[in-house]
Amino acid sequence: MLVHDPKHRDHPEIIRPFMEETYEVMSYIRTNILVKLLRIVADILEVPEEAVLSTHAPGGSKTEYLRYMMCEPRTKEESEKYRQIFLAGHTDWGTWTFLFSQPVAALQVLCHHTGRYRYVKHQPHGIVVNFGEALERLTGGLFKATIHRVTTPPEDQRHLRRIGVIYFSRPADDRELVPVENSPLLQRMGADKPIDERVFCMADYLDARKHGWKRYDFDMDRPREEGKHQDPFDGEYPDPEGHKSLGKFDNVPRLQYSLPTVRST
Repeated sequence: MLVHDPKHRDHPEIIRPFMEETYEVMSYIRTNILVKLLRIVADILEVPEEAVLSTHAPGGSKTEYLRYMMCEPRTKEESEKYRQIFLAGHTDWGTWTFLFSQPVAALQVLCHHTGRYRYVKHQPHGIVVNFGEALERLTGGLFKATIHRVTTPPEDQRHLRRIGVIYFSRPADDRELVPVENSPLLQRMGADKPIDERVFCMADYLDARKHGWKRYDFDMDRPREEGKHQDPFDGEYPDPEGHKSLGKFDNVPRLQYSLPTVRST
């Protein structure tokens, strides 16, 4: 459900009795969590709050949304076909992703110090926060996007249905994904220039990414064998009728991801 969904928009029957509660949850996250994080970033970058708050102006994003995601138990054969993966390794496209912690262990994050994936521990009544690609670009690479995936749960939980409630925050559609201007910190670090060779506004960045730009294979520990394995999600997204894609990104093969050198400070 989109944060700024028109109230008259049709939704599945199952969710209609809970519409008001859902809107309240989205509003709470945006007002009480997202805004605080934006202010913290402004403090770190040593810029006025408004310089960062303005990147997420209310009503500026048509794609900020809450997702209800369900993973059904799989047979042994299905698990082997998909390399024990429900959702392949990836980074989210927005600024932050807020996941309501739940007890079925399946979410893993890639640790750059060890080069291995680690399970995210369940925190009752907690929220797991992932950094996204837009945040990485708005901060000149200071905050790295979290590489994560959803795998088959441990043996004692494989019979359980896994439910995810996830909020995706994104900058305003017309915001260019370049470092926040006039940040003394980024200037001192030499991180005040765009990290990509091509600069997009948020709306165009989403279009490019969903059509294959900067697509990596993050599941280095589970090589895909042609003819034996199948991707759990092929990364293709249907476009709305009449939508004109930026093009040039369709069917781009996934690039193998290489771990960067991590230095302790």
